[in-house]
Amino acid sequence: LPKAVFLLPLIFSFGHALTPEIQSRIKEGEYEEALELMEQIPKERQSTVEFLLLKAWLYQKVGQTDLAIKTLISAPQENKVRLRLAYLYASIGDFEKAISSIKDLKDPSSNFIEGYIKLREGDITGALYSFRRVPKNSEYYPEARYYMAKIYAITDEPYRLSMTVQELRGTEFQRPANEVLDSYEKSRKFNLNLGLGVERDTNLLGTFELETKIRTWKSFINLNSSYNSRPFRFRSRLYASSNQKGSEYNIVFVNLELEPKIRSIGFPIEGSFTTLGGDFYSATARAGINLHTDFGTPGISVGLQDYLSQPFRFENRDGSFAQLSYAYEYFRERLYMGFDSYLKLTDTEGKNWDSTAIGARFFTNYALGKKLSSGLNLEFVGTNFLNKNEVFDKKRRDALIIMSPFLNYSVYKNFDVLLSYAFIRNLSSINFYSYTRNLYTLQLVGKF
Repeated sequence: LPKAVFLLPLIFSFGHALTPEIQSRIKEGEYEEALELMEQIPKERQSTVEFLLLKAWLYQKVGQTDLAIKTLISAPQENKVRLRLAYLYASIGDFEKAISSIKDLKDPSSNFIEGYIKLREGDITGALYSFRRVPKNSEYYPEARYYMAKIYAITDEPYRLSMTVQELRGTEFQRPANEVLDSYEKSRKFNLNLGLGVERDTNLLGTFELETKIRTWKSFINLNSSYNSRPFRFRSRLYASSNQKGSEYNIVFVNLELEPKIRSIGFPIEGSFTTLGGDFYSATARAGINLHTDFGTPGISVGLQDYLSQPFRFENRDGSFAQLSYAYEYFRERLYMGFDSYLKLTDTEGKNWDSTAIGARFFTNYALGKKLSSGLNLEFVGTNFLNKNEVFDKKRRDALIIMSPFLNYSVYKNFDVLLSYAFIRNLSSINFYSYTRNLYTLQLVGKF
């Protein structure tokens, strides 16, 4: 078993009776010597709950679980004694006595014992439910989170696994939790997601003073792959779709990331390339510094970009950029959510596309049950182009708004059904660039 989380509180509460030598033996892991020295403590002090709990813990550490149980049976049956006794029974597989020890116990920490028993019995769903109900002020809370991390590794939930491991920073379970995360990442270096689906696109284009509405049904195939090996990450995407008239467009996206770290400081290096069947391409390279903290990840980066759009070849935005960013992720039980934002300054060779942009994105995912989850993505990007547009002879300002709720249902171990809706609207001071899109998508996603 991992090191008992109540050891230090016990030493402090019983410190007046423990000699410095006993405390030193415990700290050095010399548990048998500590047990011998504890016998020298006056008899009237050996009947206290703190003494018996600590003595039972030492017996457990030297492999004498039977003596540990016997010690706790002789102790006053306070809640913390009954909890620890149930834990010892569960550790040797005597679940009936473990459950009996916490019967009628009105202590929310008993959820940990219930979760531990269910985990030992192979009921990971029930174990996860019980571990989530362990209160944060419980001495068993860190250990409950540690077992939750192990479950998330089994159920292949990388986001929840990562956030749970982060929550254990500064606790004695930080190292074993990191080992769980490292083992998970090594076993899943390569990931492949294949999506097949249909999409309904209602597109309202603002062209000069006219508006054109386009309604199309299309089928698509979406192939995402990634390779992760710290600090290296490679991602690619291939998207192909067709409508009633045949092939519509193809997207190829390739991204390469590298972020070596020195403690909490990261040095991200990234390159990406996107093409749209020759009608459009974009290439970006950037480098920067990120500071990873418990309160989010602020960062700064600089880079180069090469952008060309056909048939409007005047939209050539070669140049450089500087960017300030901030990202934050939060995880609590069934809820995963995050926020990121940036301020980007772009300097292009032609100066027609010099701009400042402010962007913010909020995303959330909530587990409604074992197989069903829902989420919402909200995004806003405001762009101010600093010079007059050469074609329309006026300055351009854009406001892009994206709202996308979704439902995800796991139909089998590696297959999900994803239903999503996306509202996309770009409001521009030049009506030619304004548009509104409504996308309704249903797809089957396979994870390999």
